Amino acid sequence: MRETLEEEALHKIRKGELSVRKASATFAIPKTTLLDKVSGRCSDYAKSGPPGVLSDDEERLLVEWLINMSKIWYGQTRQQLSMVVKKF
Repeated sequence: MRETLEEEALHKIRKGELSVRKASATFAIPKTTLLDKVSGRCSDYAKSGPPGVLSDDEERLLVEWLINMSKIWYGQTRQQLSMVVKKF
């Protein structure tokens, strides 16, 4: 299975299994998003918005840490999380 619904939709469109309109309805993804990616107007992996503060690896480590902390019933507040991010 594909990593995301969007990737699955793009895969099926490119293989000719679904039209853009049908994939849009099936996967609840805007038709223009699929059209832009199929036509090459934007990359399949383009991210919108400002760049993140953390790298992908740092973000993955932070998520793992938060999950582990929650497993031992030591949840973090927004302020605590903000302080941890500043230390990266």
